[in-house]
Amino acid sequence: MDHFHEGYDVESRNPAGEIERYIEVKAISAAWGERGVTLSQPQFTHAQQLKDRYWLYVVENPGTPSQGIHRIQNPALQVKSFAYDHRWQILAEAQVSM
Repeated sequence: MDHFHEGYDVESRNPAGEIERYIEVKAISAAWGERGVTLSQPQFTHAQQLKDRYWLYVVENPGTPSQGIHRIQNPALQVKSFAYDHRWQILAEAQVSM
């Protein structure tokens, strides 16, 4: 897909030319750790809409002997909770003193 496509990176087709997978690729230059990877709002929305046809591929250490690929089908369905880190403070309403 075009570099600026918002929903996913790759359309994987079967021999008949039909799209089987919509793939978002996240490459990280180390082992997949606590920091994790993120999907943008458009990527997550596409994942919700495309369900089992949407895949997240996390590529660790790309281009090295220790490269690894983790494939996750329907990542939007797999989410059990959402985390709001410290950056959300700027969106919070000001506290009211009592």
